[in-house]
Amino acid sequence: LLDLASDASPRRVVRLLRHGAALQLQPAAWLEGMLPQLHQQLPNLREGLPTVLEALHALRWQDHELVELLTEQGLIVTEDLDDDS
Repeated sequence: LLDLASDASPRRVVRLLRHGAALQLQPAAWLEGMLPQLHQQLPNLREGLPTVLEALHALRWQDHELVELLTEQGLIVTEDLDDDS
């Protein structure tokens, strides 16, 4: 799984998080290796933000900084959508 994440696109990062949560994989075994890639792709995430939040919630992952960053990205995306209208 971590081999797939090492150079993953934003879409792949979202898919790996969603499927890892759906398969109920132990977060300690794979999530900490995914987090650097999630942080790297965060500025590129748009449509996948709700899915990332859902996966982290399903995994019971507690990272207040990451939640804050995802919320900030959500606000940026929302502002971009408003500007496009």
